[in-house]
Parts: sequence; structure tokens; C-alpha cells
Amino acid sequence: MDTNINFEEAMTNAKEITNRTEDKVIRPAIVENYEGPGIVVNKDEVDADLKNKQPMVVTGVVKDSQDNFSKTLQGINDEIAEEKRLAEELLRKKEEMAHLVKDEEEVDERTEKINEVIVLLDKQGIGSVIFDDQEKEKLKKSKVIHIKEVENVNLDIKVKKGRPSGGISSILKRNVSFNNTSIVLPNSGYTAVIKGCSPFEITALRSGENVVDMMTNKWSLIHSKIVSTSIGDMDYDTFLKNTSYFDDSVFIYGILCATFPDVDSLDITCPACKKSIDFPYAVKGLLRAERMNDKTVDIITNIIDNSFILEDAKRVHEESEVCTATRIRLPDSNMIVDMRSKNVYEFINSTLTDVVQRKGERYSHAIMLSSTVSKIFIEDLNDGMYYEIDSTLDIIDILYQLSNRDIIALSSYADKIGTIGFEFGISDVECPHCHKKEDYRSIDIERLLFIENQRAMEVTVE
Repeated sequence: MDTNINFEEAMTNAKEITNRTEDKVIRPAIVENYEGPGIVVNKDEVDADLKNKQPMVVTGVVKDSQDNFSKTLQGINDEIAEEKRLAEELLRKKEEMAHLVKDEEEVDERTEKINEVIVLLDKQGIGSVIFDDQEKEKLKKSKVIHIKEVENVNLDIKVKKGRPSGGISSILKRNVSFNNTSIVLPNSGYTAVIKGCSPFEITALRSGENVVDMMTNKWSLIHSKIVSTSIGDMDYDTFLKNTSYFDDSVFIYGILCATFPDVDSLDITCPACKKSIDFPYAVKGLLRAERMNDKTVDIITNIIDNSFILEDAKRVHEESEVCTATRIRLPDSNMIVDMRSKNVYEFINSTLTDVVQRKGERYSHAIMLSSTVSKIFIEDLNDGMYYEIDSTLDIIDILYQLSNRDIIALSSYADKIGTIGFEFGISDVECPHCHKKEDYRSIDIERLLFIENQRAMEVTVE
């Protein structure tokens, strides 16, 4: 017989499982801080106990079967007491393990046990399931989640033909929702509210046949996730031309916070003993405010303070690194160079496109330096006027031929542009195996987004 299983409704209808007979109340086995009927236990711990059991449902009592019901009631109470004993035993073992340093085999064993968990629900319950922090942690780390005793419900619906007015995207905005996160873009000079991504959208961040396609797909997705900005709404091209490429990690951080806002753990390797460390972290704690330089702090403060009035926000944006250039004269060639943080439009449609034509390794340093050079002015010695060079390909050729002193002068200004921004990382890392301590470890925020997404996609619900 075909049935449709609605897990969400089953879990919503299971907040308080109570089978009543006269003055007696039967409740599931509980652990500390337990607020609802769902109990999460490790699969290996309960498989043997559950193997020969059938789902139990107490639906009612008639007068002439009171004696049989009382016997059944006593059996249920005994089983509940056994489940409580198992739960308390698991908590006791966990507290003991917290004070011991386990070798690699023991760590692997605990990890294997938590790969699968069972959620026990009474399908006759009413309300929603509430899990405590320990249960949530087990669910989050598990790769397989078994749902027991869910209720079969009728999913008959009324269907109408045609497409929704405004297209599919208009109805998705009302039916599919994610968390929002506010971010500050120090190089672009504005604030933005950004929403989370679906698993497939995150995967598409690195899709494309070449580097130009990949960057186009990435920034197109970022633009689609912007809810609002302090300088108003922007179409795609306007967004690219008013946003610094150097702020890409801030957008990725915003997507990470909006998509995976909970506390999680990182699987990192100890640099000393090379063993694995399961390091807990808070997503928003990855942005290390204490490591920002004074210039970045001043810029961020100015952006936030002026983000509430549109005219003030636009003025701050027009004074930002992406909109203003620093003009310098090179010591040897006497060329004049405009340096600034390139916008995304320039980076994709000029820098990347021209880089594809310059595949030789010998151009790599010139290509890197060109990302901060917007124009070069070369004097015509015949009349004293200057030629304006703004083609990225020509700029790369010029940079490649400059003297050492000119390169040092350019690099020093480029480094100043590159230091405006955030650092992402974790602090106070101690290996539980060899006790090696690290004050700080940098984190690749985009790589972490893909790791979290892959971890979420590997979880299966049965």
C-alpha cells in the first residue's frame, strides 16, 4: 500500500506524548533538560534492544479489559525505565571520556558510533519535538538519521494549472526562506544584507568551463543573494562596477553565516603530532576583529555610522577604495600610475580575460600587480603630453618591463590596498593528543563553506 510520510508534520505532532488512564500519565524516558518526546541515541547502543520490538500504540481502554491493560501498562513502564537507564549510562560514559585523552583508535570508534542515530517518536503524540543541546549535537554530526514511528498522513492537494504570476522566482521568495546576515564591505564602502544559499547553489559557486565562467557564476550568485544595501538596489552590472573584487571573502563569509549559522566543529590536523583535532567553533567568531589594522577599523566605523541615510551612504561609497585612486610617479621611468582597488566588472571582463591570453609563468607577478593598477600615463618626450594606458593587457606588458625600483614602489602601494579587509581564523587551539598550542590559525572561508555544504549533503534521513 502506497503511503506518503510527512516527517515534518510527524515531528510537529510529537511535542508531548501522553497516554492517560484515569490518574496515570505515561511519558517517554527523559534525560537532563529534556523538553520533548524525541530521544536521540547512538544506533549501536540500541540496535540490540530494538531488534525484536514492534511499535507500541496505546489507543484506549474498555472496562472489561482493565486487567489486561494494567499488565500492558506495567510492561510499558518497565521498558521506559530501561530506556532511562540506558540514557543515563550514555551520559555517564560521555562525562568520563571528557577527562581522558583518547588515542586515535578510540577517537575513530566514537566517531563511527555517532555516524548513525535513531530518533524515537510516538506517532500518537501531539505537539512538536524539542531536542536538548546534546541531542542536537548528535544529529548535527550524524551522517544517517533513522526516524522511528512516524505517522502516515494524507497528502492529497488541490492542483491548479499554469504558472504563477511573476514567474517561479516570485513564488519561491514566499515559500523558500533562509537566514539573513548583515555584512560591511570595507573596500566597496557600503553595507549589505545577504541571505543563505541552497546546497546546489553553493556547489555552483565553482562551476564553469574556465576561470572567467567560474568568476561570472560566482558573482552572479552573490548578486542574487543580496537582500538590500546601504546605497540602494543595484542591477547586476551596477553591482559589479560598484563592488571591489577584494571584498569577495566578505560576501562568502555572509553566505556562510546565513546558511550555516549554528556552532559547528572543524576537523583540523595538529602540526606537531599530525593527529586529527575536532575543534568547535562559532561561525560568526571566525571574523577576527582583534586582528584588524587601524585603517580598516576607521573605514568600517565610518561606513556603519553613515549607512542609515541614503545620501550619506552614497557619499562614503564614492570615497571608498573602489571609487578613488592614488596617483604616484615611479622613480626610474617617471611614469604616472593610478592605483586603486579594482571593481568586479573590471576584474572579470578585463583582468581575467587578458590573463587567459597571458598563460606564460613569467607574467605571473605582473598579472598579480596589475589587479591594483587602473591606469598608467606615459610621457611623450616630443610635446610633454601623456598617453593614457588603461588596457589590462598593455598594463601587464608595461609592468613586466619595469625596473626593480619601480616595482618596489608599486608593490608598496599595492600592499596598502591589500591590507584593507578582514582576517578569518580560529584561536587558542590545543591538541588533545600532544598538547601543542596554537595562538591563531587562518581559515580559508570559501573552502570552509564547501566543507560545511558537503557535510550537510552527506546526511541522509531514513
